[in-house]
Amino acid sequence: MSKLISKWNYPTTVRFGAGRIKELPEVLAATGIKRPLFVTDPGLAKLPVVASTLKILDDTKVPYGVFSEVRPNPVESNLTAGIAVFKKGKHDGVIAFGGGSALDLGKLIAFQAGQTRPVWDFEDVDDWWTRANSDAIAPIIAVPTTAGTGMDALAHCLEAYCAPGYHPMADGIAVEGVRLVFENLPKAYANGKDLVARAHMMSAAAMGATAFQKGLGAIHSLSHPVGALYDTHHGMTNAVFMPYVLAFNRDSIEERIARLAAYCGIKGGFDGFAKAIIKLRKELKVPHALPGLIKGLDMDKKRKALIADMAVVDPTAGGNPVKLTKKAALTLLENAIAGTV
Repeated sequence: MSKLISKWNYPTTVRFGAGRIKELPEVLAATGIKRPLFVTDPGLAKLPVVASTLKILDDTKVPYGVFSEVRPNPVESNLTAGIAVFKKGKHDGVIAFGGGSALDLGKLIAFQAGQTRPVWDFEDVDDWWTRANSDAIAPIIAVPTTAGTGMDALAHCLEAYCAPGYHPMADGIAVEGVRLVFENLPKAYANGKDLVARAHMMSAAAMGATAFQKGLGAIHSLSHPVGALYDTHHGMTNAVFMPYVLAFNRDSIEERIARLAAYCGIKGGFDGFAKAIIKLRKELKVPHALPGLIKGLDMDKKRKALIADMAVVDPTAGGNPVKLTKKAALTLLENAIAGTV
């Protein structure tokens, strides 16, 4: 009997394409949202893209509220404030508009506003998700405005592809996502008005989020504690750790990476792919090491040990193709500080 047993789930409908934001009132009606809370970040809230979107709601006489108290790395106080606004405005759904910070917080407001247990009772641990009252979760419409650095999309696709387990659908999506990033991210970075390149990057970002149901790995498990402790940009932190983790995992993924490199038109197998990652980072002006990301970095042994401890228990660590021990996490952290690949 075959041991290839798995479970796959792709439930989300995506409306893709320039200008489709005009369909927002239609989507609200189809979702049953009559009084949405519009969640975005303070920077976006000041830009024309938000004003033009809110005008669409105004023109169709959709009553709404706006919440923009969203930090780049959202904290519990942001959630508490958002829930208060949601309840005070008697909102029945959320429009999450922006990058990962606004999208994540918007989803959590929609999830948590109707729950009676504290948010920490729903951490990604075992079956804690079953504690939620699913009937009390408000509907949400997510409107991604950016692929961020683009490197987070690459990290999602790359780690999903390298994660152990049988999921050829995720693998196929991840492989094409990696190719799209290599082909389009430099173009989008060089010319922000290149809507074709930006559209492909939005696809790659969505593909990465779809593929990583297979798993993530040490890039994310190290990035998460560094982001939590130093408030760094998530995508940029992933980009810094990427070559160090790739080298650490080499023995387990060399053949897979060689196939990926060939698909992307990158010569030289694993080594060629690793060089292409470093070249891409340079083009995007990504710091080669953590001190370039965290100004004035002075990380003592106690802080390094804390980051390593947090990394090995992070849920994403289990998806790394090589077991991430505390010793390994410390070594990777030291390498990322020293810039030694």
